[in-house]
Amino acid sequence: MTRTPIPSLCALAAGAIATRALCAPAPGPEAFLALAVSQTLVGHCRIRLTPDTVVLRGSLTVDTLKAEQAAEQIGRQLTAIRAAVCEAGGTLVALGRSREIDPQAVAALLAQGEGKPFHSVQSIEILLPDETGLDRLIDRLLVLGMGAPIPAGTSGRRPGPQPLVSYRVSDPGAQIVAMYQACRQDAVSRWCLQRVSRANRGGCEEALNGFAHYLRDGGISLLSAPPVAGIPGDIPARPGLQPDQTVSQPLDLPTSGPIEIQGQVTLRVEVPDL
Repeated sequence: MTRTPIPSLCALAAGAIATRALCAPAPGPEAFLALAVSQTLVGHCRIRLTPDTVVLRGSLTVDTLKAEQAAEQIGRQLTAIRAAVCEAGGTLVALGRSREIDPQAVAALLAQGEGKPFHSVQSIEILLPDETGLDRLIDRLLVLGMGAPIPAGTSGRRPGPQPLVSYRVSDPGAQIVAMYQACRQDAVSRWCLQRVSRANRGGCEEALNGFAHYLRDGGISLLSAPPVAGIPGDIPARPGLQPDQTVSQPLDLPTSGPIEIQGQVTLRVEVPDL
């Protein structure tokens, strides 16, 4: 007759402990929250801002005897340019128009009966889906009278060569909000990875995300933004960016390639009742 071996006391104790561990209930959401109170959670994230529109800027400049003549001439030029742009699959946007009187031309008109004292400049912007046929369109627009863009605050006078083409990210604000949310999720994931067992990580993340209103932060800090000339100052390269304070205006870049921005969010778990 074969005798069944009697397990040792150590084996019995080990089995009992393993059984209790397997049967122990998972911590509730409040337990994870209590564990995280007064803790600091740090998350990182990054986005690539990719231009989606080609922007061509220019101007129409006329010198006439009367203001009405300038308006008529610019109107004819706009009609011809709009037709060329439409044919290329783009959209023409007429921006501001400046009107000036040239004192020297006025003097010549009074003295000699000749001169065109009225100086008018119409700024234009052309939006294209891509660069297909861009150079051909530029050549055509130059023939139709389009000149270089006029910088703001120069009263219609060009101080020197001006960039003609830029590349636009139409809605950078939405992408930065998505980046902010990714940073918050990364902060939660990192903390749960470091502080709870593997079996409870999913519950930890779900619990802290469920108590998101207790995870306070000062917004997203942009750790790096490439030093690309032309990025306006309202692209948030500063700490304290809140989701509702993101960039609302399109971002125009000098090159067609994407730029990468890295961010960081620091969360502090604050529960008044605990």
